[in-house]
Amino acid sequence: MDAVLQDARFACRSLRKSPAFACAAIATTALGIGATTAIFSAMNAALLRPLPLPQSEDLYTLRTTITTGRMTSGLVAPVEFNALTDANGPVVRAAGSLMTYDTILDDTSHPVQVSLSGVTEGFFELFNVPMLLARAFVPKEFIRHDQTTPAPRVIVLSSHLWRSAFGSDPHIVG
Repeated sequence: MDAVLQDARFACRSLRKSPAFACAAIATTALGIGATTAIFSAMNAALLRPLPLPQSEDLYTLRTTITTGRMTSGLVAPVEFNALTDANGPVVRAAGSLMTYDTILDDTSHPVQVSLSGVTEGFFELFNVPMLLARAFVPKEFIRHDQTTPAPRVIVLSSHLWRSAFGSDPHIVG
């Protein structure tokens, strides 16, 4: 016990002699702990935790090899997607999306950039996405590669866009 008290007295004397060094050491330690905690939190959220989806361990991203030998970033051609959704294949269910951006005007004609995703049939059901109001897409609203008549123009709004751009107005649905 005496050794601990003696060490504490020595630390206090050293702190009084050179407070700048002590502050720099404390700040460096705090910065190191904070940075390590932030990096671990980001990695834990992005890589270590399972996705908040049913059977997330069974979800895969498909990548195909281009003739140059490079890998795509998950792009799948319609013919490849149709082969995936074939009832006799090893894939139980497949869904796809293609993301893009567009600009809409709010009530004050202020431009707002939004992200848009075109999704394949069964997308919302596969990922168990609940609809707060109204419904998801129905089969006749999907465009198929062999379809000659255009599909009706229908959208599903995200909850965030519905709140921010439309003020949670339930009358815009439908």
